[in-house]
Amino acid sequence: MNNTARLYSCQRCNAQVTICRHCDHGNRYCMECAPIARQEARKRAALRYQDSHQGRLNHAARQSQYRERQRKKVTHKGSITLRISDLLTIGRKKIKLPPIPPVGKYVPLIYCHSCQNLCSPFLRFGSLLSTA
Repeated sequence: MNNTARLYSCQRCNAQVTICRHCDHGNRYCMECAPIARQEARKRAALRYQDSHQGRLNHAARQSQYRERQRKKVTHKGSITLRISDLLTIGRKKIKLPPIPPVGKYVPLIYCHSCQNLCSPFLRFGSLLSTA
């Protein structure tokens, strides 16, 4: 139970998130918002690159190569038909059940938002590295 944790607010949805010491890498977003924020950052970077001179030259060369490949195509293959009997399997994440607290003693149970491991009830609000 000595696994310390940090409490922070997601910078995208403002949800309070608890993350254990092992999973904490300076996170600013919750698990739901992290991929969306990453996608938005990549899109902004791609737009900045395409607005640059080198980006425009590379885009023009890529388009030229694409048009050349399209000229060489004569026929197209048909699409693969899907059968109704085909099923997709969906993997489920196992959820750890909380341990039963001792009778007559209230112990707040705090779990890591990322790995679902039990953390210490004493939370940090900043990083482990002190800037003194």
